[in-house]
Formats: sequence, C-alpha cells, structure tokens
Amino acid sequence: APHEDVHNEWNQDYEFPHSVGGQQVSEEQQVDETIEQFEERVLNKRAAQLFISVRSRLLKTDSMVLSEMTHRNDKKQAAQKFYSLLVLKKFKALEITQPKPYADITITRGPLFENPIL
Repeated sequence: APHEDVHNEWNQDYEFPHSVGGQQVSEEQQVDETIEQFEERVLNKRAAQLFISVRSRLLKTDSMVLSEMTHRNDKKQAAQKFYSLLVLKKFKALEITQPKPYADITITRGPLFENPIL
C-alpha cells in the first residue's frame, strides 16, 4: 500500500523553526557568552517557538496531549519538544501533568499563559 502522509500541524521541521516575531536569534555562539549560555539561549528560543504553536491550539481547546505533537516525530524531535515543554513549565507559561508513569502528558495553560516572559 502506498504511504499516505497524514496532515498534522506538528509535522513541521522542529530542528529549524521559523523566527519568532521577526526576531533573529543567532544559532552561533557569541564571543561574550559561555557554551552554557549559548545552549540555554538556543533551548529557550526553541521553547518560545513551540509555545507559539501550542498557544494557538490552547486558545481553541482546554488541553492537548504530547502524543498529538510528536505523532510523526523521531525520538530526537520528540525529546526536543518534551524538553521545551519543561522549559515552558519552568516559565509558568504551561502546565504539564501525567497521571501515572508512561501515561500521556497533558498540556494546559499555565499561570503566565497570557503574558509569559520567555
């Protein structure tokens, strides 16, 4: 049977996301930053870009699950999205809950969903 691509808004390439709000964040380490600062900046940028997608979805519905976002991703992409969710939870933009080990992770609006500082 021929392989059919299922349309899913999460299929976009997460490795090279579009710039957020026109801001260009350099993917190269700056001379005045440590490797740790550089890595944190790149990870925070990824989280901010994921938030844009998740936010538009959560404006239409109360919750969503991680498996919806990682449906056709490889392990690396799924891990990146999961890590970005943890960053967004840290910034209180989102809440993430998991009822038991290995259960799907539910994503809902966090206390700072409307005005996150990312």
